[in-house]
Amino acid sequence: MYQDKYIFPAIFIREHDGKYSVSFPDFDCCVTYGNDLNEAMLMAKDVLEGYLWGLEDDNEQIPTPSLPEEIKISTNEFVVPIFAYMLDIRNEMNNKAVNENCTLPRWLLKLAEENKLNLSQVLQTALKERLNIKQ
Repeated sequence: MYQDKYIFPAIFIREHDGKYSVSFPDFDCCVTYGNDLNEAMLMAKDVLEGYLWGLEDDNEQIPTPSLPEEIKISTNEFVVPIFAYMLDIRNEMNNKAVNENCTLPRWLLKLAEENKLNLSQVLQTALKERLNIKQ
């Protein structure tokens, strides 16, 4: 079962140009950066939430977070705990509009256009009705 809140440690590296690279030791390909520390903190939260949502959406296991004090770092690195609030990200991603291609007879499409019908809205309404969704 997935949690609603997670805290994962992130490794921040101050680069020579003053920018910050961010990686998560518990995830191989969850990385980001920021032009300054504030932006790097915001980007770290954003990438962590998106990565965790992707794991949930694919029904993959989310690992137990590493303990910050057990992470080996270099002198130009520091560890920051990053909070991920999944209720908000789940709601946002589940309600995000996606494009889906469908096929219609030309005559039906032409008639819908002449009547100025919004095909996306008509399809959503029909699917909700067909699936017995009261919203």
